[in-house]
Amino acid sequence: VLHTEERAVSATATVTYHNNSPDTLTYLWLHLEQNLFKPDSIGALSKEPGSRFGYREGFDGGYKIESLTSGGKPLELHVYDTMGRIDLDDPIEPGEVYQFQIAWHFNIPPFGGDRLAIEDVEQGAVFEIAQWFPAVAVYDDVDGWNTLGYLGQGEFYTNFGDFDVRITPPRDHILVAGRLPQNPW
Repeated sequence: VLHTEERAVSATATVTYHNNSPDTLTYLWLHLEQNLFKPDSIGALSKEPGSRFGYREGFDGGYKIESLTSGGKPLELHVYDTMGRIDLDDPIEPGEVYQFQIAWHFNIPPFGGDRLAIEDVEQGAVFEIAQWFPAVAVYDDVDGWNTLGYLGQGEFYTNFGDFDVRITPPRDHILVAGRLPQNPW
């Protein structure tokens, strides 16, 4: 949900992870790119304050994880800057599928990168929302988990997958996305 007055996003997701590797997984890693906008993130601390990607004083950024569960049982998330590790009670064997639910929200920075910010123009606010959901990191046959943190610039190594995303903007908003709308007007 885009909360235009609060300039925030809230969402829930059910994530279905397929362990296509030959390895038994005892934890999952999540990319938490919104945490770049926390004042103590490595990305914020490595940029000039107030610059394009730098932290702005007084902004309360980063993910606020409201719940993380699997099968109705709470999961623990260990956050390391823009990465989070979910330790699993039961390992995911090769070929198995694991499902978890996550709910979160974050404040949209009034500054930021090329794909995430708010720009106030004469006609109103333009919201650019990207990297808005916690995403399972890549597990590959070369390095295992890709736990490289996000620093604000550059691209990243991510999974391909099927995404069922439903966005319902207010009637007076224009939505631009990477696919044709199912019900344009």
